[in-house]
Amino acid sequence: MIPVLKLNDSAKFLFIVLLVLLITGCQSVVEHSPLSNSSIHSLVMDKTALLSSRDFDAKKTVYVKTSTFKSEHLPLLANLMNEYGFNVTSVKENAYYKMSVTAFVTMPFKEDGRAMPYTAEYLLSMREELPVIKPLLLPGEPTKKQMEKMVKLVNKATSNGANFDMGPNPISLGSTFGGSLGGIVAGAAVGVLTTAMGIASQNNIQEGLAGFGFSIIKNKLIGNQVVGFNIYTASTQPEHPETLLRAAIKHAANELGVRK
Repeated sequence: MIPVLKLNDSAKFLFIVLLVLLITGCQSVVEHSPLSNSSIHSLVMDKTALLSSRDFDAKKTVYVKTSTFKSEHLPLLANLMNEYGFNVTSVKENAYYKMSVTAFVTMPFKEDGRAMPYTAEYLLSMREELPVIKPLLLPGEPTKKQMEKMVKLVNKATSNGANFDMGPNPISLGSTFGGSLGGIVAGAAVGVLTTAMGIASQNNIQEGLAGFGFSIIKNKLIGNQVVGFNIYTASTQPEHPETLLRAAIKHAANELGVRK
């Protein structure tokens, strides 16, 4: 009798991620120019260029959750994705797909222009109070180069996104964007408690970059393909943070063939 190896959810995903890292040695990067009546540019990076078949059924249910090894539901982000045609569900057991998401917008936290990446779930919880932020993209340098530079800075500061806690954060909006600018470090609205001080100490991260990175696997199968993208948006004009985030989600829907 041949023994059957049984793996828990974390072990399954770890196996898949390691397989992807071993096989995929490159990442395609495509810049998309703004659509009509928009100033927002996008970068789409296929995280699984050699494995991804884009075999995603938009009619199937999706459970939107935190990072790879967590299963905390992201209701506000899921609701936003639902507006763009994703068939989301809040019940993990009923989902056909599991989608691990890291989404953020870089927002100012110092008057001298320094910024930090705030998690999307946190920002959406305070969407009515968020300020319009300055454009990341400025004349004089190619937009793709400017965006890639900022993506690298954010990834470096957050250990390539591995430490993001995508859940909502209890820090008040007043201490984040208003009165006590130091409150961002104490409350760590970005959710990166171990690296928040490191982010705060540097001057290079700028406001105006939104990121929407995700990996999708089928919920109850072992060895199924991983479909994943990192999508970034930035504008040549001042924008509301949610507008940048929406542009990234819209591109994710387009890449996966999701229609409203």
